[in-house]
Amino acid sequence: MEMEGTGIGGDTKPGVEVGGCGTAHSGSGGTGDRDRDATVPVRPQTYVQDVLRAQLAAEVHRVLCQHGGHMYVCGDVTMATEVLQSVQHILAQEGDMTLGQAGDVISELRDKNRYHEDIFGLTFRTQEVALRIRSQSFSLQERRPPGPP
Repeated sequence: MEMEGTGIGGDTKPGVEVGGCGTAHSGSGGTGDRDRDATVPVRPQTYVQDVLRAQLAAEVHRVLCQHGGHMYVCGDVTMATEVLQSVQHILAQEGDMTLGQAGDVISELRDKNRYHEDIFGLTFRTQEVALRIRSQSFSLQERRPPGPP
């Protein structure tokens, strides 16, 4: 799957795309950068979150925290949850931050439409399940009690 990464005004942004269908992609965007795009085959019984941690951790951090890139996650609810937790651990480790701070970064990425999830397998109690997934983020924003800031 090719990623153009073209944004508003023709800007190109790097991105990482993960899915449970056999490969994880990392690209720097733009048609001239296809030689630098990496496709990492996922071996049988190797999960995409394992590939992210073992082979793409530095790239995930670089793309999300240093180059204003996007994260695209496509898969079932379990895989999406485990990828979210893996990304938090990656950001914490690579960015020398706590899990709570990494969760805050992911919340900010979501708010800026830079962390994208296409989750399937949600057919019953969709909102409840989606909120449960997001609550597993170690974000301080999501742990704050309701009330005035």
